[in-house]
Amino acid sequence: MVRRPETGAHTRADMWRHAGRRAAAFRGAEDGAVTVDWVVLTAALLGLGVAVAGVLYPELGTVRNKVAAHMSTTSIDPTF
Repeated sequence: MVRRPETGAHTRADMWRHAGRRAAAFRGAEDGAVTVDWVVLTAALLGLGVAVAGVLYPELGTVRNKVAAHMSTTSIDPTF
């Protein structure tokens, strides 16, 4: 905050000017932008994974049953 040297008090205009400078500095700062980008990208990948799993999940039961049926009917010859 800006203080008037003669009175030591802040004027309303000085406080608004200071607030404007701080707001401009905050808008111009990009320190957290990379973190936000990574959070958004990670959430998008997670959503894509959930969508793919949702599409594939019903088919997994069918494939499991087919593999189990094939393995139960196949005989293994332990001799060489």
